[in-house]
Amino acid sequence: MRARAADEGFTLVEVLVSLAIFSLAIVGLNRAATLAVSGTADLQVKTHAGFVADNAVVLSRLDPVETGTERSEAESGGLDFDVVVETAATQQADFYEVVVRVSRRDGDRVLTQRRAFRYDPPDRPAAPGSTPDPASDPAPDPAPDPAPDPTPPSDGADE
Repeated sequence: MRARAADEGFTLVEVLVSLAIFSLAIVGLNRAATLAVSGTADLQVKTHAGFVADNAVVLSRLDPVETGTERSEAESGGLDFDVVVETAATQQADFYEVVVRVSRRDGDRVLTQRRAFRYDPPDRPAAPGSTPDPASDPAPDPAPDPAPDPTPPSDGADE
């Protein structure tokens, strides 16, 4: 039989120290993974908020300009959002600034903001599907007289 050498293997203290170092590394990696997942979820919410803001800018261009603040609610991707659209005149005539702010319905933090400008001349035609303003819409033309019948009237005698 062979005699055991005193320097073979690891001592209990060495094993415990290596386990402590390994467990700290695992805890750090777990924390990094958790932050990555929560960051991804936050980016998903911000992406949907951006969709809502872009839609609000497009919708603000459909109807004639009304300056002021308009509040509404929107849904995207199963998430509920509060939308604030502020429209203000600029120094240029018929040129307006539209600022859209979107936040979660249950929070006050603004997730995204869009700023757009639009030109709205006074003689702009109404958008398709919008309700025309009766004050600015002229009265419709009366129905035309029916066309005369091209066949001569019959005197009732058979020929």
